[in-house]
Amino acid sequence: MVENVMHLMKTDPYFPNKVELLKILKNKAAKGEIKKLPEDLARYLEDNPKPYNQSNENINPINYGYNLLYSLQIPSNLDKIEYNENKVTHCYKHFKFFSDNIKENLSFYQGEYESFIDHGPDLLKLLTSLLINDDLTVDMKLKLSTALAYFVAPNDVIPEEKYGPYGYIDDIFLCTYILKDITQKVGYEILEEHWCGHDKLEDVIRKCYAESMFILGEKTNTILEFVSFAEKFNYGDLSLDDCLKKGENEEIEFKSTLLWDVKQNNINKNLQNVIVKTIAGFLNFNGGILLIGVRDDGTIFGIEQDMKYVKRNNKDGFEQRLIQIIENNLGLDVMENITITFEEKDGKNVCLVKIKPSPEPIFVDTNKGSFFYVRTGNTTRALDSKHQYKYINHHWNSLPFNE
Repeated sequence: MVENVMHLMKTDPYFPNKVELLKILKNKAAKGEIKKLPEDLARYLEDNPKPYNQSNENINPINYGYNLLYSLQIPSNLDKIEYNENKVTHCYKHFKFFSDNIKENLSFYQGEYESFIDHGPDLLKLLTSLLINDDLTVDMKLKLSTALAYFVAPNDVIPEEKYGPYGYIDDIFLCTYILKDITQKVGYEILEEHWCGHDKLEDVIRKCYAESMFILGEKTNTILEFVSFAEKFNYGDLSLDDCLKKGENEEIEFKSTLLWDVKQNNINKNLQNVIVKTIAGFLNFNGGILLIGVRDDGTIFGIEQDMKYVKRNNKDGFEQRLIQIIENNLGLDVMENITITFEEKDGKNVCLVKIKPSPEPIFVDTNKGSFFYVRTGNTTRALDSKHQYKYINHHWNSLPFNE
């Protein structure tokens, strides 16, 4: 088994020295024992060779965070990783001090996203507290360490030094992204024991995750790539089984049919409007996958009934009908951001519509007017004119870090 950085933290006398750590990791990378080190992190260690001194009370949490971040580069047996509780506890004290400083700095901030950004210090403190919780797995703690490292990193995707309070938006996104993943496995009870914020934790996580996704748009992928989590939003690689396992969420939507009305047991062309709205919502958000032929509960309905009412009565005819519906309602150009494939399961065909974020706002024109749809959680909703203007300004290049 590949020796892990967490084990090195406890056993290797040279681990505190970043130069020695880099040599160890590069040696393992050369042998093919670990993944290639991210160039920006390797460069950071080379440029900051000062050893980490355990006795130094002025420890830079950024240095410690980067060391922890390296643990994610090693695909070893997570059950056998040894966590050095003394160093983690020592780290906890300094991250807590760091979060208190952020809170003090933000207390003077009064501006856009104030209520959302103000949760940042409490979320940072929560991440730190969870590191010393024995009920969480090592895998969960590694992810928490990654979020902590990113939170304090000076050269992240949206640095605070350059963009001020806006610089905490990407930190909050990654933080809540990881906390959502953990709560899906263990629930909220463990996390609530460590929560020091005034608002309900579940509401804070949902609000901050949704709002940061809303603001960042495609930059969410850049952030996830920065910490090697990019596969989470790599829709092109997700299979039907992957989507069924994940279930409906911000990025995945199930629809039983395109044309066939299951309740009326007949053709209902109005159903295609629901498909159009969903696709528009994904285009105006961060992309996603629409599965046609899957019920809300994740069971397979198939597109066989739909295929009876398209040309040639087969998958090719279904695809051509779907493309025609999309182009007639959303324009010809949107197909550049859409890929249509098919998979078979339980003897039935399912259509996978994989959608990339649109580089410009997409409106749905109907005889009742023009509508602008976005994803909100696992639903698609239309925004009124006031919120349209605000969303479009924020989502497409109006914020300073999008320029």
